[in-house]
Amino acid sequence: MAISKENAAKKEALIQALKILGYKQDRWGHMQKELLFNRGKDDEKEGYLRVKFQAISVRLEMKIKGSDYWYKKSSCFIKDVQILDNGSILIGTKRLKSKQEIEESRV
Repeated sequence: MAISKENAAKKEALIQALKILGYKQDRWGHMQKELLFNRGKDDEKEGYLRVKFQAISVRLEMKIKGSDYWYKKSSCFIKDVQILDNGSILIGTKRLKSKQEIEESRV
């Protein structure tokens, strides 16, 4: 299925917003970022978040280091992705924090 001009523009805007948040493009054109997942008191795991692009949709997936599998966290049509004024991104029901929120959480 061919990607529409509207979806192509939205995808490019999403890629640029993800780069600002520290995501890097992998060899398949998806965007990945290495992070530390906080799963409760004293339970942190290293892993990856990936935004996987398909013809008309995107999927937000996670993978814990050492695992062979990616797990879907959320998905939606490219046209429904929201890049908010503060720099955070909504993909389906999940929100990726803005650069400012990430920096404030490190303090």
